Amino acid sequence: MSRVLDGIAPPRMGTSFRWLLGSSWVTNIGDGIALAAGPLLVASQTHNAILVALAGLLQRAPWLILGLYAGGIADRVDRRVLVMVADGVRACVVAMLCVVIATGRVDIALVLVAMFLLGVTEVFADTTSSTLLPMLVDREDLGIGNARLQASFLVANQIIGPPLGAFLFAAGMVWPFAVQVVCVALGVVLIARIATPKGGVRDVADTHITRDIVEGVRWLVGNAAVRTLALVILAFNVTWGAGWSVLVLYSLDHLHMHDIGFGLLTSAAAVGGLIGTSSYGWIERHVALSTVMRLCLLLAATSGDGSAVARIRQGGPHLVASHRARPTGRTRRA
Repeated sequence: MSRVLDGIAPPRMGTSFRWLLGSSWVTNIGDGIALAAGPLLVASQTHNAILVALAGLLQRAPWLILGLYAGGIADRVDRRVLVMVADGVRACVVAMLCVVIATGRVDIALVLVAMFLLGVTEVFADTTSSTLLPMLVDREDLGIGNARLQASFLVANQIIGPPLGAFLFAAGMVWPFAVQVVCVALGVVLIARIATPKGGVRDVADTHITRDIVEGVRWLVGNAAVRTLALVILAFNVTWGAGWSVLVLYSLDHLHMHDIGFGLLTSAAAVGGLIGTSSYGWIERHVALSTVMRLCLLLAATSGDGSAVARIRQGGPHLVASHRARPTGRTRRA
């Protein structure tokens, strides 16, 4: 076991990196569980495709609204403490959601509020936790450190978590969220073991967050290459999120995959991502990066077109109408 641990997190990278990696694994398992259980919970409360999509929007909108501010705040406070506070609040939000589910008082309005609050906490927790690695390891170990953290995301969040979350949801609506509370709380405990310098990481005596953001936006606008890249990423994420937000309805009602099947569907997408990241080194050496981006965007558009054709063949244009015609309520489908 010691050799396996040393291979995953070499001793030269320090104990604090191991605590960070352990926290990443447990919190990503919890987030992966919610990745499947969250949409299933929304779908159990309403069949309205607009409301289902709104849940995804409310969880992601804080990134657009608060993302830049979260980065500015992370430079001005103790990053370890900020991650602990953000994840602690997230655990409390999920715990309250567990209470309303267990007492039978859950409805779509409460779920939407919870999704938004979780999105806010995730902005600060995820933005700040990604900045801890350079504080813990030497520069020459940043590559392997990032690789280990990315592996925890792909395996725990994208492959293990979703089917586990779907299985727990099928066993009982409250179980996946209860497990998520435990995972996030354990992640806070592990982050607390990390040794980092106290206080912020930069001198902010003559700076202001808003001014820093304005300067960054001006630089982005004036840099043609980075500006184009940012616009491409923005367009891709918007189109990807649009399809993903109603995937739960499509898989449950049109593919008839049931709860666990939806979790496996999300994991299938993660397996593709794992294959892509594992082969990236070879691709980078043999193919120009601009060509890689063009091909990947083309493949993404093609897969979206394929899904659209399948939906049309199965009566896709009537998707929203059919959901509006169905009754809503607190009772899950059998």
